[in-house]
Order: sequence, then structure tokens, then C-alpha cells
Amino acid sequence: MTTGNKNLRKFLRTHVKAVNETYWPALFHWEGRLQSILGLTRRVTHPGKLPYERQIFDLADGGQLALDYLEPESIGVKVSGDNKRPVVLLLPGLTNSSQTSYVKTLAMSIVTAGASLVVYNNRGIGGVPLKVNIIF
Repeated sequence: MTTGNKNLRKFLRTHVKAVNETYWPALFHWEGRLQSILGLTRRVTHPGKLPYERQIFDLADGGQLALDYLEPESIGVKVSGDNKRPVVLLLPGLTNSSQTSYVKTLAMSIVTAGASLVVYNNRGIGGVPLKVNIIF
């Protein structure tokens, strides 16, 4: 554990016992490429495109981004209750969209649990046109 704050270090060592133990990752966590390969084999994704409802937003600079909404009922999950359910906002990586395999896996898990889902799609990704060249 590394921290320059002595009071924080003392607090963590006293109250969070795990920071005093040596961490040994599982064999399949040892190397990043192996994690990626195992992740691809363990994901249970929806075979086709998920039935998102899309809302496109026009930005002040002329670009666009999209939010994709997915409700449990849209994939056949029956939800009991009074329509008060959590809404999960999923922010994929810069080069991923709502149809990327790991996002679809998370989406299916979230809506199967009875929550509503909103997935953010960056400009130029996931069918959102790239209308503006951004120069830094």
C-alpha cells in the first residue's frame, strides 16, 4: 500500500485488513492478454443486435452522440412492481459502443436483473456519424 498521508495509511492498516496481506492473483489473472482471451470465451452475449431505443443528441459544435435505452420488457423479462426500478448508465470505452460484446453481456445482466439501462455512444462510434473533425 502506498500513500503519503500517514493518518490514512494508519487508518487503512487498522480497519482494512486486506491491505496487510500479500496479493497473489489467480493463474488466469497473471497476464493481460490471457485475461482478454478468457474474457472472450466466458462472455454470454446476445447473438444479434439488442433492441435498444436510440436517442441522438446534436452538439453545439455540429457533432452528435447517442444514448441507447434498453428496458427489461424489450427482451422478454417480466418485471413485477410499480415501475420504480433502478436505471444504470453504462459508459463504454472510447472505441466501444452499445453493440460491443462485453457491453451486450453487461446489458443482458443488468436488464435481466430488472433494471433499465442507458448506454452512452461516443461520436463516430456505434452507428453515430462523425460529423466534426476534432483537432487538439
